[in-house]
Amino acid sequence: MTLFFIHLTLFGACSGDKVQTEGVNPGECDDGADNDADGDYDCNDIDCAGAPVCSEDDTANTGVVDEDDTGIEDTSTQDTDTEDTSEVDTGEEDTGTPQSNVDTKIIAYFAEWGVYGRDYHVEDIPVTQVTHVMYAFSNPTPEGTCEIHDPYAALELNGGNLYLLQDLKVTNPNLKTLISLGGWTLSEHFSAIAANPITRSAYVDSCIDFMLTYGFDGIDVDWEYPVGGGLYAGIPEDKENYTLLLSEFRTKLDLIAPGYLLTIAAPAGATTIPNMDLPNLAVPLDWINVMTYDFHGPWENTTNHHAPLYSNSSQPDQNTVEIAIETYINAGVPPEKLILGVPFYGKTWSEVTGGDGLFQSGSVGPGNYEDGTMDYHHIVDNYINNSSFTRYWDSQAHVPYLHSETEQIFISYEDTQSLQYKIDFIMEKELGGAMFWEFSGDTQNQELGSFLSEGLLE
Repeated sequence: MTLFFIHLTLFGACSGDKVQTEGVNPGECDDGADNDADGDYDCNDIDCAGAPVCSEDDTANTGVVDEDDTGIEDTSTQDTDTEDTSEVDTGEEDTGTPQSNVDTKIIAYFAEWGVYGRDYHVEDIPVTQVTHVMYAFSNPTPEGTCEIHDPYAALELNGGNLYLLQDLKVTNPNLKTLISLGGWTLSEHFSAIAANPITRSAYVDSCIDFMLTYGFDGIDVDWEYPVGGGLYAGIPEDKENYTLLLSEFRTKLDLIAPGYLLTIAAPAGATTIPNMDLPNLAVPLDWINVMTYDFHGPWENTTNHHAPLYSNSSQPDQNTVEIAIETYINAGVPPEKLILGVPFYGKTWSEVTGGDGLFQSGSVGPGNYEDGTMDYHHIVDNYINNSSFTRYWDSQAHVPYLHSETEQIFISYEDTQSLQYKIDFIMEKELGGAMFWEFSGDTQNQELGSFLSEGLLE
């Protein structure tokens, strides 16, 4: 067997105790455009000094409380010169979640930097609620090596994340772990690596060595994004080269032993999906984690849903969960290879006035770690039961949102009501399961994670 080598050095956009922030495609505008023209959507001046942040917007409105057919409190939307999409109690019995014959998975990302400000550690992972854990991220270097991004977090703090993950698998033998490569801020060198057969081969060897050294069950490639739409410019040849890179991963993984997993985190935007060689890219993969969130955010000047299941007819939108998944299926990707991504965070706008706040002008809103982004637990603790805020339900898009007329803040987020519709969608389409970004965004009692688990695994 070929001997693979690894260099454990720190490399990346952030240094010292300043680490990459929001993960798989944090704040990424999934329409493939740099909408605020700042060249970045990720690091902020708290975690990544000197890195720009997105500009963001808000809008606002008020409403009255009613009950929908799920029994969850929500509020109907007032007239904002758009069609009323609020949902009220119809008295109809819930027909329950559809059944699927697919071996359903729940994949969750663990953020390496979460051990710092977020104080979220490997031992906090609710192992029984997930089937696979993705460790984010390993750093692809210019030399074509697969390196640890933060050696202190990965190898030292509290015993080291990578070693603690191995221990977790000993006590939970059914759990699978994958090392995730790249991410939003660490995808700079993918294009050059994939373009050259020599560096491509060396990189694959290095990443497999990393996987074997730290006891992972597979590799998850998170190139954001081939050709364009990411933080770093790509080239047209990325489309073909990405398939070549993944095929080489598959060939060399199979030479070691059958069963090693190969997955990717993939875009959901109408302009970024075509930059992949579908369905050929899917052939060497076990599954594709589709990042069906961040469709809209405060880098835009108008409030909107950041993870809508369907489009609202008053504002027709090509960037929805349904359209993204159907695009993959129509391109020939088997539904069982598609994992639907859900966000354990929300997007916020400020200075939002008018109606219920939806589809109104605004600017970048508040956040708990970076402006414009709020973890779900922060929304629950500070906004959902705040008397200044009203919860609304878009019965067409099937997502909730919050707005305060007095605070002029608008929050688009995911909750258990919208998750139920996505669970139903997963089962109806016979998709492979759900993925979420990321563990630390949930409440202490794992409100969203436990709901997903109960809906898909039990």
